[in-house]
Amino acid sequence: MMPMLQNRMPWIPFALLTLLVLAACGSNPGPTDTDPPTVISVFPQDGYHGFKRGQAITIGFSEPMDAAATEGAFQLLDSAGAPVAVSFSWEDEGRRLVAAPVDPVAYSADASYTNYRLLLSTGAKDKAGNPLAQGLDVTFSTLRRVTATLTSEAIDGMVFSGSSHLTYDDLDHIWVGDRDTNRCVYGYFSFALTGLPEDLEEVYDARFFAYATGVEGTPYNDLGGWLLLDHVDYGDSLDGSDFDLAPLSDPDNNPETLQASDGWSTGWFVVGNLQRWLQGDLDAGRNRIQLRYRFADCTDGDGSHDTLHLTSAESSSNQPYLEVDYLVP
Repeated sequence: MMPMLQNRMPWIPFALLTLLVLAACGSNPGPTDTDPPTVISVFPQDGYHGFKRGQAITIGFSEPMDAAATEGAFQLLDSAGAPVAVSFSWEDEGRRLVAAPVDPVAYSADASYTNYRLLLSTGAKDKAGNPLAQGLDVTFSTLRRVTATLTSEAIDGMVFSGSSHLTYDDLDHIWVGDRDTNRCVYGYFSFALTGLPEDLEEVYDARFFAYATGVEGTPYNDLGGWLLLDHVDYGDSLDGSDFDLAPLSDPDNNPETLQASDGWSTGWFVVGNLQRWLQGDLDAGRNRIQLRYRFADCTDGDGSHDTLHLTSAESSSNQPYLEVDYLVP
């Protein structure tokens, strides 16, 4: 038995040596990450104008970040310097931070800028604990609310019912109602949109102002009780065919008609909240918003005047106009 043991002994030192080498290789640590992370992208950038409600701040990093440390180093301040609450999420395997304001950001109430300030300190760290190489200090602004006044175009006027559809677009007055001939008459108004800026983001409000010099008869009592306002499109000129023009339709295919008044007879009268109509014209590529006044009933057939008298674009004073509040960067 001893000879067999002696033959195996030379292999033992070799096996032990192999195990020692393998153990030594396994204990060597890998290279240590000592490179600081950097910001490679940010939205919005410093000086950006036009940040919108519903948008989020995004910051891209050169490597995956420690979420807790980076979120703790983030601040969003409003124009008064007060902290703004945000909700955080991460994308691109921890390389992109998304910060969404919890409440809608404030828009400027006029042409001045409402600024927000984004701060990210060097307390932001990567997964290895390296602090951010350089912090962020970004100032940006939200949308501004600007008001424009659009005067009525000279293609406003009135169109009568009947086979001839008498049309007048060059007088200093517009009638709405019916006449002693039992023909009813509609009033038309047109406002060019070409003066609005190309960078308009959204129509916030639109208000139609018209001026009445008086009434003849009792149009509200005799013609259905309501003065109606239609959103129409009669193009570059007014003619007899526009009497039968159907109102435009909203996205749900409902006619764009409003009950404007049940008693207005003199002075200024305003119909507001027409922003959807105006925005629809812009979206459709139309360069005007056009409106029509008419009473609910065409005529009562009594052979007497029942009309509301309005001024037109050709009037020497108190011409109709449209006020538009819109949002721009």
